[in-house]
Amino acid sequence: MQIASLIGLIFGAGLLPTANAPFLEVVNPTAGQLATLALSNAAPGKRARLGWSLAGPGPTSFSSPWGSLDLDFGSPFTLTPPLLIDSQGKAAFTRRLPATAAGTTIWAQGVVFDFAGAELTNSVVQIIQ
Repeated sequence: MQIASLIGLIFGAGLLPTANAPFLEVVNPTAGQLATLALSNAAPGKRARLGWSLAGPGPTSFSSPWGSLDLDFGSPFTLTPPLLIDSQGKAAFTRRLPATAAGTTIWAQGVVFDFAGAELTNSVVQIIQ
């Protein structure tokens, strides 16, 4: 992970998760390489959907069983299938970035949910190296 590239680019919770807040980060945002949307500090056993967009900042309203959620990225966007949060409060989604993606900005955010409700993660803005 390139910490220097994240400084000033992560909004919401900042570089470190705050108490009881789910935290999203982009690990290895390098063109032609595997990059990971990594969720931590979430409640074990819940589910998460992680999303990203190349369309710029939001908000974008997303209908959910808990009402409309305002995501901090533009439309169109992509969401992962529901991911199970493990016993350590983590979930991840890995995808190979296109070799031509260097210099592209991505906006990402996640939602952690169960039957009782949903909670948004911090927002991430990342330039692919």
